[in-house]
Amino acid sequence: MASELKACVLGGASPGKSALIHRYVTGTFPTTSKNITLGVDFLTVLRGSRRVEIADTNSTQAFRPCILTCLRDMDAAIVVYDVTSRDSFDKAKAWLAEIKGRIPCVLLANKADLQTTTTTTTPVVSAEEANGLDVPFFETSALTGRNVHEAFHTAFAAADRRRRRGDKNGFFSPPFRLSPTPITSH
Repeated sequence: MASELKACVLGGASPGKSALIHRYVTGTFPTTSKNITLGVDFLTVLRGSRRVEIADTNSTQAFRPCILTCLRDMDAAIVVYDVTSRDSFDKAKAWLAEIKGRIPCVLLANKADLQTTTTTTTPVVSAEEANGLDVPFFETSALTGRNVHEAFHTAFAAADRRRRRGDKNGFFSPPFRLSPTPITSH
C-alpha cells in the first residue's frame, strides 16, 4: 500500500495557489484561467509509491472555519503570496503566525517571473524579510516552473521527518477556538 501525505496550500486572494498546484501536478502552466476556488478543492496524485493529497484553498475570511478544519488532517502547509503584492505577503505572514510550529510550513513568493518584467527594480517584499520568518522560503513561478517541485518536496520532506519522530499534527492542540470569539448560549 502506498504511503499517504496531505498538504494544504494557503494564502490570500490570487497569489497563484491553483496555478502552482497545476504546475506541480502536471508540469505545465494552466492554459485556461480557473474559476475562484470555493472553500477547499482536493486533488490526489500518485508520486512513485506515495499518494499525495493537496488541498487548494480559498483563504477568504468566509471560508476560514472550513480551512481550519481541513488543517486537522494535513501533514504540511504551503503558504503562498504574490511577490508583487505587499497585502498578499501580509496575509501569508498572518497564516504563518497562526500555524508555524504546529505543522511543517514552507513559504512561496509566487509570480517571481514578474519581477523581471515590471518597471520597479525593488521587489515589494525583500527575500531577507521573507527569510526572516524562519520557515523554508522559495521564490517560485507557476508560469516557468521555477522552484515549484523543490518547494513542494521540501514541505513533504519536513512532514516525513516529523512523522519519523512520531510527532502528531499539533494544529488542534489545546487551547484552540475555531471562532475568534466564544460561542455563548442564550
